[in-house]
Amino acid sequence: MKKITFLPLFLLITQVALSQADAPYFQDFNAIVAGGDNSSIVENWNQYSYGAQTNDGDIWNGWSLNPGLAPSSDAYTLYHDDDETATGTGVDNWFVLHLDCTSLSEVPFSYDEFQTFGSQYYDFHGVYTSEDYDVANGDAGTQPNGTWTLLRVGAATTTPTTRSFTLPNTTTAIAFRFTGEYADNWFIDNISIGGGSNDFSPEGTWVVSSLGVGPNQGDTGWWSNDVSSDERACYYDDAYVFNSDGSFANVLGDETWLEGWQGVDEGCGTPVAPHDGTNAATWIYDSSTGSLTISGLGAYLGLAKAHNGGEDGSPADDTITYIVSSSSETEMTIDIEAGSGVWWRYQMIKDGAEPTQTVFERLQGNVYRQIETPADCGTCEEEINYYMFSAEGLRIIGTDYNGTCEQDDFTAFGNGDGEAEIVTNTTQEFEVCVGFLCQTITFTSEAEDEIHFDFPFFNQAWTAQLYEEEVPCLGGGGNNLNLQGTWVVSSLGVGPNQGDTGWWSNDVSSDERACYYDDAYVFNSDGSFANVLGDETWLEGWQGVDEGCGTPVAPHDGTNAATWIYDSSTGSLTISGLGAYLGLAKAHNGGEDGSPADDTITYIVSSSSETEMTIDIEAGSGVWWRYQMQIQATANLNENILNSIKMYPNPANDYLNFDTNSNENIDVQIFDILGKSVLQLENVRNLVNVSELKSGVYFVQMTLGAKKETKKLIIN
Repeated sequence: MKKITFLPLFLLITQVALSQADAPYFQDFNAIVAGGDNSSIVENWNQYSYGAQTNDGDIWNGWSLNPGLAPSSDAYTLYHDDDETATGTGVDNWFVLHLDCTSLSEVPFSYDEFQTFGSQYYDFHGVYTSEDYDVANGDAGTQPNGTWTLLRVGAATTTPTTRSFTLPNTTTAIAFRFTGEYADNWFIDNISIGGGSNDFSPEGTWVVSSLGVGPNQGDTGWWSNDVSSDERACYYDDAYVFNSDGSFANVLGDETWLEGWQGVDEGCGTPVAPHDGTNAATWIYDSSTGSLTISGLGAYLGLAKAHNGGEDGSPADDTITYIVSSSSETEMTIDIEAGSGVWWRYQMIKDGAEPTQTVFERLQGNVYRQIETPADCGTCEEEINYYMFSAEGLRIIGTDYNGTCEQDDFTAFGNGDGEAEIVTNTTQEFEVCVGFLCQTITFTSEAEDEIHFDFPFFNQAWTAQLYEEEVPCLGGGGNNLNLQGTWVVSSLGVGPNQGDTGWWSNDVSSDERACYYDDAYVFNSDGSFANVLGDETWLEGWQGVDEGCGTPVAPHDGTNAATWIYDSSTGSLTISGLGAYLGLAKAHNGGEDGSPADDTITYIVSSSSETEMTIDIEAGSGVWWRYQMQIQATANLNENILNSIKMYPNPANDYLNFDTNSNENIDVQIFDILGKSVLQLENVRNLVNVSELKSGVYFVQMTLGAKKETKKLIIN
């Protein structure tokens, strides 16, 4: 798409009246006479235009109401078309709803969106909120009056998609902003503020499919669990019955999940009164606010302990009010703040219905191919990329048009250094971030045969298509990790999910457990393996000794023969031999007692380089250990060396210089804006030739042992 500079060529403001909509508010744009000419098309909405007019003379200049273009529908939608403006100019149009939300404590906000043009023509679709906009104050010159916060930016898909948020009750406006020069469009429909769609009813029998808790609404970072974990089966078969006469019942069966606050041991057991479903109860759902109220002694949704005042199972007046944050005929999301800053979320489904998989779940096991051209972005080349999704991470295979292998990168999903953190994972979108660089992935159609990547930091978007043939370069051209050598652990931690070390973690810089961090793990070229522990290692109580540094305890003392096997196609690393291990002697595939089946432990190599590797192991259900390891020779390099490196000139043309001010060499890897490695060099001291790189923005990652430093680079 043509890149343009937006010029304030003219200002056009269309206002209906100095009026304000009261939340809760719902607008589907039906039963409204279409304007088509920027006239007063919707009450309480106001249009502001700051760019050029289209020069083709049609009626779709700015926001309007449009019938018939919606997929499989003749219903009206709010519509913006971007036909043609003078070269070097573009439209910049806002459509603003003035709001009063003060009657609500929190304001759920959702809308449907889609587009019919390809994402390559997309320029900018932005959704904003303001807490000080007032229609009476008019225009501010380059935008509507007030302070505006960007809530979402990105191209829509060709399938109607619902976007959902929660706003503060101080919100005074929401706005949709469209910019561009040609061949793009945007449809908006079913805007709901302060409540869900008016036709939802919870009537029927429901079960919980997942639950979690965190400090904010929708955040389950503190703890979460779902039915697929195969834990708490006595909980996930509990039923919540909403009868048509307004009566409600908890149907718990012979067993449910019990907790200590009920005066019993935690685990499955006979339901404890009054939370046993034997008392009469009622339900009321208010569609205008999205509130669902359960009244009756011991009646509850999700967890018996959680109510609006705390977590003791004793709500005021035996009444609990929940928030229905989203809903459909077979699913609903329930939120409750159980005391200040303690938010529980329950995902519930109609009994007998299957939960809708998230985008991430539907991506796993699939391969999507992108045929890249130089026209796609400033640094793009004639290349074919294969995106291979798994639960552990994303592997990208890259070839040229002739099939020559050029790239094989793997990025693990997790919270560690260099890993991709999963920020959003819903049925509609999947967002991951590596540092401050984030990408959002959505499906472009119900067939799910194409995915759309949105890279807002660089205002870039592209698509990749489902690929079901054999992926090239999986054999010898890709993962060439060579484990031979002596490794040490630089950090370790444990948590409930792979890559999550939230329960406990430690690293060599803590100056604790020195007798542990000098343990060596030796991978010999003949396939033999050895734990070299020296005179002391870290001991724990399960070994029959006091916790602390001490003489290694057999059989985990490195005296027995052992072997290693690494499978590059799966990333599995198997250690076999009595007492042989990586990281911690106690952790194996079946638990944490130091006694693996057949004296064999299989680990996952989640990421790797010539000097570093990340090792994961699930030591029993829901107990994930992670070890960061590095080649012993590089383990103690000073991170201050990286901090002192000078990289110049920047912007660069032909050469890039690295001044290390030390005798150490660094490894350099340069990535383009799509996150693709375009240049990789080892043992760099001074000049690097970058003359083959196209003009654009890049990121330079400098590595010295376990330490990394990333800097932005511009090539002229």
